[in-house]
Amino acid sequence: MRGSKGSITSSALKKIMKKFEATGSLASRQRSGRPSTAAAVATTVEQPVQAMSVVAEHGKCSAREVSTQTGVSYGSVWKALRITLKWYPYKLQHKQELKPFDFNSRRGHANLQVLNSKRYFYDKKKQLT
Repeated sequence: MRGSKGSITSSALKKIMKKFEATGSLASRQRSGRPSTAAAVATTVEQPVQAMSVVAEHGKCSAREVSTQTGVSYGSVWKALRITLKWYPYKLQHKQELKPFDFNSRRGHANLQVLNSKRYFYDKKKQLT
């Protein structure tokens, strides 16, 4: 409708007005072709996934398990989870907890890193004086 340069043309504006008067909207018209089943699969998959994650330890649930329970193909389940529902796999990771008595050792390590970095970098201001 709009070119890379300048404003909208009068013919393009007339087409937009004609489309709005005919349909009452500027949305694209329904296209012919095979309808998407993504929304239907997403609703079919969502309920078993939530039920399985509540029952399972740490909320684990696999796409293969959902596929066998619902009778929907693995590829459709995968697509529904990632594209339609925007759910992605994750893995719980163990991180070290910082305790109050770790502060001194962390500070000592940081000071050591600062001293080591001074070997490789110099301050231009100190050099000029």
